[in-house]
Amino acid sequence: MATFDEQLGGFTEENIKKVYEQSKESVKDWLEKIGSDMDPYTYFLCYNVQQKIHKLLEVDPNAPTNSFERQKMYWGQKPPKLSELKGKTECAERAALGQYLLQRVGAESAYVSGITMRDVKDTDEFPEDHSFIVLQNPTKPESTLIFDIARPRSQHNVPRVLETDVPFNYDLLKDKEELLVGATEVLQGGRLWFGVGEPVAGGQYETIKNQKRSE
Repeated sequence: MATFDEQLGGFTEENIKKVYEQSKESVKDWLEKIGSDMDPYTYFLCYNVQQKIHKLLEVDPNAPTNSFERQKMYWGQKPPKLSELKGKTECAERAALGQYLLQRVGAESAYVSGITMRDVKDTDEFPEDHSFIVLQNPTKPESTLIFDIARPRSQHNVPRVLETDVPFNYDLLKDKEELLVGATEVLQGGRLWFGVGEPVAGGQYETIKNQKRSE
């Protein structure tokens, strides 16, 4: 059986670019067909990283992880290796490996352990702890992209990528204890919120949104 590192061996910038050159016209056509202006190569990277982490970590989109079983893996004296968590991962492990794979193929990115909400106006919704990946937006430097790798769009692992209303970066987050930023999905236009803070009910979070977007 191949080791974890051996399974990563072919996942290189050179190989990814080679495959992209062979399929870039179909990727561009598909994005144009669904009305998305996302950079085709960035989408291609996210798609391949999404597929790779599901294979490496043995993620079954139709079988949610048993959180208790996963947590037990961390109760020992040493934290478990990713290879020991196959079939038991959640957003933290998937985002960490996804960010590593993106770095491996030359894509600048950042891992964020923060919170998320679906609707900041819903007073009954609790913010949730959530880990995700932040990418530079090649086509719109005034924004960033959030690769929500633990919540793909469908059972086919279509990556959920969102364009933030403002750049989601260190300058925005420094000295902030509770902040949520709006983001719009690049494929289907849905809205989610990402940020930092404690996942408690009734929190008065500072929110940032693009006023030009319809809420």
